[in-house]
Amino acid sequence: MAKQSSIFNFFTKSPPPVSKPKPSPSPTEADLPCSVEKSNSSPKEQAKQTQPQHSKDNKVKSKSNLVSAKGGLKKLFGNKAPATTESSSTCSFGAGALVWAKLEGHPWWPCMVVPQPLTGQLMRGRGRDQRIHVHFFDEPPTRGWVSTKYIREYQDVLLALSRYSQGGDGPMARPQVVLPEDDQIPPFIELTGSRHPCVTKTFFGDDFIPNDIYISCSGSSENDDNGQASCVLVTGPNMGGKSTLMRQCGLLIILAQLGCYVPAESLRFTPADRVFTRLGASDRIMAGESTFFVELSETASILHHATKHSLVLLDELGRGTATYDGTAIACAVVKELAEKICCRSLFSTHYHSLVEDYANNPAVRLGHMACMVENECEDPSQETITFLYKFITGACPKSYGFNAARLASLPEEVIQSGHKKAREFEKSTISLRLFKKLCQFAEDATLDNTHFASLVHMLNTL
Repeated sequence: MAKQSSIFNFFTKSPPPVSKPKPSPSPTEADLPCSVEKSNSSPKEQAKQTQPQHSKDNKVKSKSNLVSAKGGLKKLFGNKAPATTESSSTCSFGAGALVWAKLEGHPWWPCMVVPQPLTGQLMRGRGRDQRIHVHFFDEPPTRGWVSTKYIREYQDVLLALSRYSQGGDGPMARPQVVLPEDDQIPPFIELTGSRHPCVTKTFFGDDFIPNDIYISCSGSSENDDNGQASCVLVTGPNMGGKSTLMRQCGLLIILAQLGCYVPAESLRFTPADRVFTRLGASDRIMAGESTFFVELSETASILHHATKHSLVLLDELGRGTATYDGTAIACAVVKELAEKICCRSLFSTHYHSLVEDYANNPAVRLGHMACMVENECEDPSQETITFLYKFITGACPKSYGFNAARLASLPEEVIQSGHKKAREFEKSTISLRLFKKLCQFAEDATLDNTHFASLVHMLNTL
């Protein structure tokens, strides 16, 4: 308890109220500078006498200005006019206060208000030139004088995080951060029973399904061979929860590195130096950039700046162009992330040929959002799909796009026509795959009967 109280004493309380000077009476003729000239005092004494008179005069003017300003605010807002205080040169941050500060040419950075080592001062200057001495939390540590206009308190942020940690819906876990030492521990994420921190606050948050996310580590319920894979290919039906899962993972890592409890049963991870996201679809029409160009430019930024300690979230890359071009670009990006950069990645896709290409790659793991299909037949209107919103291992066989079309109230004749065309595309695709495997079986003499059995299965499918 002593350790906890010392941590809370680390934050300063609100500053004591500053005593306001009493208003001085209006100046008289005796207070004018001409009366000073008639006196027999020395020039230094005259300067001392004249200085307070100007300050009194300025205080009277500022007081009258404040009164008029308050009157105008009352006219505008009624009796609930916001309080107006006089400017004071007193430092509003005590020693040990945690603040955000910014030096010119540098980003905002957390720091602590500390006395200057040589003089012991916390503040120097007055008014707009007032500066406070701070100690930046960087490596190596930096000290300096920062203008008050570039200092922000963040005790309110810490208070909000503490309230969320105490009042979160469902179990809240304290994250366990594992520091990588000399590359002996690869970057990983072990997230159990996680929930989205925003969706759980909505009207349907009570029914939110928690999920486990394991990247570069094997979970307790997983026995797959790609337990150490850094890239996870996420498949599943449309509206099955793929994007929510990816956003959920990124938000929980950010909350954990802020020092907040996370909505999960447990979280172990190595810190991420950056979190890269390529989610959603948008264009920049005023800049002459199409949706696909924006998609590729964001992906290029990821490939140029990501490191093995980064977390990358890519949602359906390649959907803005032709199928073959999009599949090829997505395949190349997955290879770059999984085999060259080796960063933790969640890559969602509807390209099932991409999933087949990386099914046996040790650097890639397959996962999908589960669903339950009833009455699966040639007629799409008879199918009933129930989203389970559970992330499990393996690949999803279909995306079930016609179910989304039916939920969007497309005309039934359009759905039937599209489903007929989809069957034709599917047969031609299977025929091409079968021909490819036959050629491979004829050229490679090392292939056994298992490969031949898969060919027979594809023939039966046709």
